[in-house]
Amino acid sequence: MIPGRTPRSPLGPLPGRGTWLKGGALASLALVLTGFTSPTAAVVPRTTAPLAGAPAAPGDEGPCPAGAPHESGTAAAGPGQAGPPPGGVNEAPPHYLAADVLGRYTESRQQPALLGQQTAAEDDRTRCQRGPTGPKGPSGPAGPAGPTGPAGDDGVDGQDGLDGVPGATGATGATGATGETGQPGATGATGPTGATGEEGAAGPAGPTGPTGATGATGATGEAGAAGATGPAGPCSDIDSHAPSSAEEFRAVLTDGVAFAGRAVPLGGPVVAWQDLTNPAAVGTDPANPGYPAGACAIGIEAQGDDAYVNVVTTAGTVWQTHGDVDGAGFVWNEPWVQRTTPAPVVLRGAKPSGAPD
Repeated sequence: MIPGRTPRSPLGPLPGRGTWLKGGALASLALVLTGFTSPTAAVVPRTTAPLAGAPAAPGDEGPCPAGAPHESGTAAAGPGQAGPPPGGVNEAPPHYLAADVLGRYTESRQQPALLGQQTAAEDDRTRCQRGPTGPKGPSGPAGPAGPTGPAGDDGVDGQDGLDGVPGATGATGATGATGETGQPGATGATGPTGATGEEGAAGPAGPTGPTGATGATGATGEAGAAGATGPAGPCSDIDSHAPSSAEEFRAVLTDGVAFAGRAVPLGGPVVAWQDLTNPAAVGTDPANPGYPAGACAIGIEAQGDDAYVNVVTTAGTVWQTHGDVDGAGFVWNEPWVQRTTPAPVVLRGAKPSGAPD
């Protein structure tokens, strides 16, 4: 049913519209709710009776079959039972109708004009006795699905299911990173002193301690015996000879090595020193083989073009070498030759007084 103001029915008095209420109600409901048929199609399934005053077709016996009981009354519609619905078919529909219902509502407002033309004939037929109920017509097409209703309230929670079987133990996970070192614990109480252990092996000697303070000087001891004479140390000596005021010859012994040199003029600087101990020539310095070991004193002399150097050893032996000193020459290239070793002279004792010579 379409809500809102409902027009008065033009189908006549209550006894005369029973059939319309049964058949027309179903047709109108299908027309309004589904929209699959037109208003004309809603009345086509029923046999349309001839309008009042129209001549009957051959074989048509009028509103009622021959011999059927007929109720008295007129086919004209009484006041308020026929005609268009109040307000007219062009009345504006209610403002609350949805768009999908608006079209069907407009068609339902136009349906009474068509049905009014059949009112007289239908009223005549309703006065006839009602025949047996006809067979059930075919089901109409399914209407469109209605809008989804609001969600219902949540149902009551079901009972908890049984606990499942425990799963297999998973693989051991990787070892986690080492945590930070914790704070040192408090020092425990000192335990009782243990028994004295055996004496261990002597440890290594410790480092020497610092020198102590100098003690007081002790008493002088007795003189000890004289020790043996040690070896003679290296000797040093020097000698010179001036044959004239124009030149001077010098001889030096130092650390056991003999040298000869020539100074120009007398007392001047030495021009060059020559080593007199070379066993072989060294550069421009010639060789002087046979130099004695242990030389401890030296002397030099010259006359004319000849010069001589002599040394005496710690053993008392005397050795000599010769040099050429002619003019500007000063060459020492001869070997050392041992001279006679001097011997002590035996002195005679003093003569007694008055003794003959």
